[in-house]
Amino acid sequence: MADATSHQLARAIRDVGFQLPGPAAPPPPGFLVKFPTVAKHAVRVMHQSGPQSARAYLRSKLQGELNHSNPSMRGNATNTMQALENYIAADAADGKTFVGFGHPVICQLA
Repeated sequence: MADATSHQLARAIRDVGFQLPGPAAPPPPGFLVKFPTVAKHAVRVMHQSGPQSARAYLRSKLQGELNHSNPSMRGNATNTMQALENYIAADAADGKTFVGFGHPVICQLA
């Protein structure tokens, strides 16, 4: 099966007759996958190089969308920037050290 967008998955849950795209379906347009893709990379940048680097990376990737004439594109870009800020704040409040995937972790259970 081709990758389905979150909108398509939500619609499939609500509408029994809706068919998700089949394996021959073309991939979704780039503007639908750009925001989550760069946001996930910004989180990786944050854990590797810090919050300022993550902000700079995300701002550079979304520069065109942040000033886009289409309100939806502008809103998606603004919301993605805010989501990173929320993640940075939650990470700081958590106080736990980030451990990347594939690294063994020893923890004690109380």
